[in-house]
Amino acid sequence: MVLRVALVLGGIVLSVPALAQGSCVAQSTPDSASHLDIPALFPHCLGDKQCGAVDKTGAWKIPPVHIDLIVEQDFIVVPENEEWSKFAFLDATGQKLGGGDYSINIEEEVPVAEGLLPVIAGGKMGYADRTGALVIPATFDEAFAFQEGLASVVAGGRNLFIDKTGNTIVTVPEGIDDVGFFSKHGAVVGRQGTYGLLGRDGAFVFEPRFPTLYADGPILVGLEGDRLGIVGPTGEWVSPTDFQSIGSFSNGVAPAEKEGKWGFIDTCGNWKIEPQYDLAAGFDGGPGRVKIGDKWGLIDQAGKEIVPPTFFHVSDGIWIDGLISYSPDEEKYGIIDTTGKIVIEARYDSIEPIGGGVLLAYSGEDEKMLNLDGSEIMIQPKP
Repeated sequence: MVLRVALVLGGIVLSVPALAQGSCVAQSTPDSASHLDIPALFPHCLGDKQCGAVDKTGAWKIPPVHIDLIVEQDFIVVPENEEWSKFAFLDATGQKLGGGDYSINIEEEVPVAEGLLPVIAGGKMGYADRTGALVIPATFDEAFAFQEGLASVVAGGRNLFIDKTGNTIVTVPEGIDDVGFFSKHGAVVGRQGTYGLLGRDGAFVFEPRFPTLYADGPILVGLEGDRLGIVGPTGEWVSPTDFQSIGSFSNGVAPAEKEGKWGFIDTCGNWKIEPQYDLAAGFDGGPGRVKIGDKWGLIDQAGKEIVPPTFFHVSDGIWIDGLISYSPDEEKYGIIDTTGKIVIEARYDSIEPIGGGVLLAYSGEDEKMLNLDGSEIMIQPKP
């Protein structure tokens, strides 16, 4: 996945010479695919208010009797009223474990992390476990997902970090108006549009000064003026700062852009694969994807071509089960494997691997679950 930060003035792409940088030792980073959960249950609806879950054979495990059904990690949650303000938490057979008059902030995904889910109860926020028990009372004005054992919350107008018992571990300094997650070196925090790093002792590792700063696992990427590069744990530049874009790190490398061409850099900003492509997406569970002209191909981590640029589209997402979607014309989509072999011809409006040996495909509004070879998983009759 590429986070693009373009530096353009008057239609001219800026190219700034590398500035002096601190010492840096390249490090490994996790494969983006390594943290993915392997689902065993798949939500499926027969119609309005007839939602349940099936396994990869199409057998019903949770009967289709719910308004909707959400499966996220080992949480199975169903709304119990039309307003989605009361939820039940189920086990893998559909039996109710618990629940309450909770509402949940659902945007792109349910914010389950580290076994806890932020919920709203009585106008305040707390955390429920997979049984629906409110294990951290709803006393906060805002509450966000856990990461590295800590979660950002707001209480009485103050930003805090709490642990999984609900105890305050870090009190964020006053004046901070934007708070991120804790990662290896600390939490990125913002003050009036500039960002710095906060330590677990509640003191700044370095004061806010970057207009853009984000943590990509253990790596910090910063933008300051015309400089875009990798920032060390004390706020110093540790890479060249003349990049136009830096994508997400996986397997120790990230796609990056310089002077309009893309290659791959290590965690110190050194080129592992020289910039020579018109666009690139990372090694997220499989080969890198590179574009020349209007066609995409695949390369290995040494830069060796696996498949020459052939496809009009290859997904920039994570390879799941060694598969990813492609298109020969950006109208219909199919599936290729890590060798570039076409596994499923392009005949769907969309198709994606979703894990657990299952693909999800759409033709218009018609949804199909498929096996990895493209054969349809037949959903059993309603129990």
